[in-house]
Amino acid sequence: MNPLGVFHKIAKQADQKHTKGKTLEEKIAYNTEQARALDERNDHKMQYSNPYEREVERLSSLSVLESFNISVEPYSVSGQVLINNKFVYVLRTGMWRVQGKMKWYYSKSPENFIRKYVLKEIN
Repeated sequence: MNPLGVFHKIAKQADQKHTKGKTLEEKIAYNTEQARALDERNDHKMQYSNPYEREVERLSSLSVLESFNISVEPYSVSGQVLINNKFVYVLRTGMWRVQGKMKWYYSKSPENFIRKYVLKEIN
């Protein structure tokens, strides 16, 4: 494994140890701070990757989903959750599908998806 890959693996393990046992809000706060620090370190670069920002997006979507009275479980693919044992929802993009089906759909937001498809509220 190249040295940069080893560094990323060690950094990821350290982040997991730091956020283990924390609440969702604490994880969001930690990742937000790490994203800001990474932005400062890479300010001189025109293009770089910020995994902490992506994790904040995932955790924010997850907190919205958990605010509803529905079943939210981790799915076999990272970054996806299984809602009410029926819907597969991608936390970062908002795409969703029915489990066992192959067609993916877009949603406007996690709230819109839950209200329109899971709870089937009529506007």
